[in-house]
Amino acid sequence: MNKVETVVINWKRPGNVQRIVEALRAQTTPCTVTVCDTHLDDQYALSEATLVGADRVYRWGHNTGPYSRFVPLAAYDHEYTFFIDDDMLPGTRCVEHLVATADALPGFGTIGQMGRIIPSDGRYKARDIARLPRAREIDILVRGFFVRTRNLHHVAQLRWLMNYTHEQVPEDDMLLCVAMRLCAGLRNYLTPADPDPETLMNRTELPDPHALHRRPDHLQRRVDFMLAARAIGWLPVNPAPTTPRQFAHPEGTHANGADRASSKDHALSNGHGSSNGHGSFNGHGSSNGHGSSNGHGSSNDHIPSNDHIPSNGDTPLNGRTSLNGHVLSNGHASPNGHVSPNGRSSSNGGASPNGDGHAAGHALAPGIGGPNGLGSATALQAGGATSRPTPGNGLARRNGNGNGTSSKRDAAAAPSGPDRRGRRSVDRGVVYLALGESYAQLVTDSARTLRLHGYDGPVRVVTDSPSHDLTDLECETMVVGGLPGGFASRFHKTQLYRWSFERTLFLDADTIVISSVDEVWELLRGHDVAMAPDMHPSVADVLERSVNDPTRRAPEYQLMRDLGLIDRRYYNSGVMLFDQGPRVARMFDLWHQEWNRFGGEDQLALVRAIAATGTRVSTLDSAWNRRPKAFSSVDEARAAGVHILHFLSRQRPLLNQAYLGVVAEYLG
Repeated sequence: MNKVETVVINWKRPGNVQRIVEALRAQTTPCTVTVCDTHLDDQYALSEATLVGADRVYRWGHNTGPYSRFVPLAAYDHEYTFFIDDDMLPGTRCVEHLVATADALPGFGTIGQMGRIIPSDGRYKARDIARLPRAREIDILVRGFFVRTRNLHHVAQLRWLMNYTHEQVPEDDMLLCVAMRLCAGLRNYLTPADPDPETLMNRTELPDPHALHRRPDHLQRRVDFMLAARAIGWLPVNPAPTTPRQFAHPEGTHANGADRASSKDHALSNGHGSSNGHGSFNGHGSSNGHGSSNGHGSSNDHIPSNDHIPSNGDTPLNGRTSLNGHVLSNGHASPNGHVSPNGRSSSNGGASPNGDGHAAGHALAPGIGGPNGLGSATALQAGGATSRPTPGNGLARRNGNGNGTSSKRDAAAAPSGPDRRGRRSVDRGVVYLALGESYAQLVTDSARTLRLHGYDGPVRVVTDSPSHDLTDLECETMVVGGLPGGFASRFHKTQLYRWSFERTLFLDADTIVISSVDEVWELLRGHDVAMAPDMHPSVADVLERSVNDPTRRAPEYQLMRDLGLIDRRYYNSGVMLFDQGPRVARMFDLWHQEWNRFGGEDQLALVRAIAATGTRVSTLDSAWNRRPKAFSSVDEARAAGVHILHFLSRQRPLLNQAYLGVVAEYLG
């Protein structure tokens, strides 16, 4: 079987489709050619040559416009699927170019050559984005899309999540790209620019009669869609924060492959959101919309671009402020200007349409929404604080029913206004990451020990393998797409901020709680992040003594030397305590960018992100992240004051069946 299946739709352009099939047959990388034939009139029937040239033809008589390419989702069975519009001919190396880009990106949602970055206010505008010598993150791709086939199911998932079922001709490109970002946790990219025109998907432009972009309400429909997506948690890609020169990637201005939308679409300045503020679609937009108007504050949104990395800086995130001029802790304000502590919009569906104060590219966790997935179900309390979000769309589940019902643990953990000293309670919780069934089982064991030792607050598990065991432990399951490669978990780990609480304790899957964690919540001591030192106390020690594939890691080691970071403390990221806030959001964003440079391990990238953003780190005692090799039993470790054991592998010799039996018995 070929690696790629290519898909083109026939509705009223059979002549174009025949030429496209021939062009796909001539690709340097062989591909399977599939035609979705939805013509309603015999004059638009496919020619015999097209039917012979195609490998697969799906025929039905109901037109859903470009969305028709997704109708046979369950039948697509190649590693990659390439969707191409029927108004352009690809060059002979187009598929080759797309496959090479896909193989070079550790985790992508969709890649293409033409696209849009949505403005910070969330209103769609048809603006060409130039390709660069490297892959460039984008919000929406247009006209052609290259996708890992196993992730396509998120398209249908998002359509139901948004209640976007009444539209007969859905915005297919927006559905695909938003689904990858919001539901799968994956990003969308323009491919690197290539001087060879044969790599273009629009090597030749074809006639486009009956094109949707000529609808009188075309842009309004697209504006409405993006505002509705924004209302349920999607956020646009903001310009990347300025970084020191040594962090910068070379950028060019080569724009080959730029689309021709400027001649098709015209920017619309008065786009409105959904009619009820909940992100649902009923065919028309709202006349008001909720959220801030612009909220832009100071312009000093950069890190010094010299050869030195600040060690203490308080650099604001993009220099943006809330409606009343105060920097938001998470980038979201409710319609009356109060900050929502968990980053979600208030119960009336109002959401800030620009996301000011939030790190570039951070989308909210999939599955956070009201009972039907339309906006957040959290309610504003006195003083503008909100209760923690109740999942209710089937992705984020508690008690197994997905309906947002609460338990006694919910009642105990939810903030209830000011505490006895007059301070507002902090929305806090534990977050795990578990990719693959084996790690999901490790997290299940860890969460059991967490519950065993008295923690009854919220637990959020980011996983591609949800289970009844996690539900029984009253864990909130956040489903993400699986990724290939041995370090795939780091792709999501470096984006943990997306699933964070106001105060978050992150625990690696291979940690075990052996005594109460009640004290940990107060250990930030005014800092942004708290972590324990690694077994290597400094970066220099890692470079000198690490035996973990030093040849592969040599380029990253050299970068640390070049940046003058070898004397930095080296922290273990397996146990992290952090607060939401602009600096922490920016740290996570840069951590993800830096990790993407080399892949592999994540902790050197974390050192660079901390240094570049001036993140303040409080050093945790090793009792909160202790290797078990110094102890002969769990009881001995507990007697020494240890709270959390970190096994750093799947081998847990101290955890005999008797201990796990006690855990199971305690939990019933």
